[in-house]
Amino acid sequence: MPYDPSQLPIGERIVLNVVSTLQAVAPPTYATSVREVRRFDGNAFHTHKLPAIAVVEGVEEHDNQRLAIIEHVLPLNLVLAVHGQDWQVQLKKLAADIRVAILADHTRGGLSMDTRVSSTEVFDSEPSSPLGVAQIDVRIRYRTAYHNPGSTTP
Repeated sequence: MPYDPSQLPIGERIVLNVVSTLQAVAPPTYATSVREVRRFDGNAFHTHKLPAIAVVEGVEEHDNQRLAIIEHVLPLNLVLAVHGQDWQVQLKKLAADIRVAILADHTRGGLSMDTRVSSTEVFDSEPSSPLGVAQIDVRIRYRTAYHNPGSTTP
């Protein structure tokens, strides 16, 4: 398939898929209703928009050893934020919801070979602070054609 510069690269389409997947987290399918999901842009969330999730892209790895195919590993850090005196319980529920949502379609709509949740870390908060933050690390493996980042096939 020839390169089409107007087509979004597969990696970008995967990130958009993750964002839309997380935006759909709401009852009755999930315990938590996420108010805001966005790519990390350097701006903090406002407490009235919590619970919220920032999708932070890590450094992508590439393996060019196959003929006409590049295998990628796209690391995403999902930063979760909640507000309330029961922030620890809220974070655990939200982390469970996010794990279920992310793994419901490990192929990201047919764009990836695999999606894995590699770790979940809850950051300690001040005892008097009603703000809780956690990070879920996700690794997504996908392939692109050697000369076409917008195609999964050579």
